[in-house]
Amino acid sequence: MTEEPFGTDEVLVEGLKAGEQLAQLILVKRYGPRAKYLIKSISWDLAEEDAKEVASDVFRRVIRGVRGFDPARGAFSTWLYRIVANATRDHVRKSKTLQARFEAEFESYERIVDDTNLMTPLSRLIDRFRATPGSRPADAATPRACPAH
Repeated sequence: MTEEPFGTDEVLVEGLKAGEQLAQLILVKRYGPRAKYLIKSISWDLAEEDAKEVASDVFRRVIRGVRGFDPARGAFSTWLYRIVANATRDHVRKSKTLQARFEAEFESYERIVDDTNLMTPLSRLIDRFRATPGSRPADAATPRACPAH
């Protein structure tokens, strides 16, 4: 029976600190399913694509920040799960902010379109432009069919 490389979290952390790619793969293999479960439990309505994006962000944060992990302050898994929670909340917060901006911008466009005080004079101006002789080039005044080739 072969022993898994980086069999303990302590050895895994040392491998991550050394920048070993195998340690990074073992990290994702070992903690990926649990991280994804926690992401979905924190934000149950998160789309699958968003959950994968958050998980990727979590592992990037772990790999970048592993030098700051202090085993005297707690277990590696606890530290990692705190990163999962923070990354998920950051994603949800960012998504809500983007959605609010989009909705506000959409509402401002709706107000412009619905504003009869603005649209009525604009419609009159367009009608007057269309009715004025010489306001458009002669060949643009009437639509034509494309010539057959």
